[in-house]
Amino acid sequence: MKIPFLLAAVAAMHCLPSWADTYSFAAVKDAGVSASDVLQAQYNYTDAAFLSNTGLALASGNGNAAKAQTLLGVNRIDVANTVPVADEFIRETGIGGPFAIALSAWTDNFLITGGTGLGTVKISANVTGRFGQGFGSGGGYGLWLSTPEELQTEVTQFLNSDPTAWLLETIDEPEDGGETLMLSYLANVLKPGHTDPGLSVAPGSQFGGVFTTEVPFTYGETFSIASVLFGFANDTGSLSAMNSAHFGISVLDNAGATVTTGSGMVYAAAVPEPQTQAMLLAGLAVLACAMRRGSSKR
Repeated sequence: MKIPFLLAAVAAMHCLPSWADTYSFAAVKDAGVSASDVLQAQYNYTDAAFLSNTGLALASGNGNAAKAQTLLGVNRIDVANTVPVADEFIRETGIGGPFAIALSAWTDNFLITGGTGLGTVKISANVTGRFGQGFGSGGGYGLWLSTPEELQTEVTQFLNSDPTAWLLETIDEPEDGGETLMLSYLANVLKPGHTDPGLSVAPGSQFGGVFTTEVPFTYGETFSIASVLFGFANDTGSLSAMNSAHFGISVLDNAGATVTTGSGMVYAAAVPEPQTQAMLLAGLAVLACAMRRGSSKR
């Protein structure tokens, strides 16, 4: 199962669908991931919490902890693991040993009026966090566009899946079927000697940055946005991004335009920084490969 989100024209609507929600998932596993975990896409967590509200999801185990919180327009996650992994390959590449994982996601529908034909919105995400001093952690952010119908279908599938398995497939195929991934970012802290190219940062490094993009839309036609922030830690890794992924949206070249949302939320204006994307889709695919290979070793 994936979470494809595609911006596409739909028939003009007289009312705005209200499909909007927040989802927070935190889990830890004290034992290593087994082959049956992977095959069954069920990870048998030591502790796990899943919330579809703005509360704080918490999970803790023997030397690991995770938390996640989601507000409309804001994603927050924190993961830490202090149990060293004996297997050197897993230590470098995956979540096959004891691990912590956190995921924060929100969705909303948007309708822009006050114009005709095509327009352009500027969208921004301010993703901020920091890695700990140990090796074995990673995190990423994605912002997708879809039709409301596609969003409802995919959220339903997500709610019927194991979140870790869902995340692996989403990372592996972020745009399966022609979806639009507007913004993406990935970084991880891996032990020296790790062979996958271009993704590692040093322990203690900053996580994130300000990312912006411009997206076309049609006045009077509804589109949906989904924002997903995630992090994982094994070995002695950690990542804290509890004040992260602040979303903004602005209509360009039309001061009279009105942005209405299904949730009723009034989002902040997009930040003015130019587009910067440090890690793109290739990075997401490499992380998925690393996580899968690490899992297969237990």
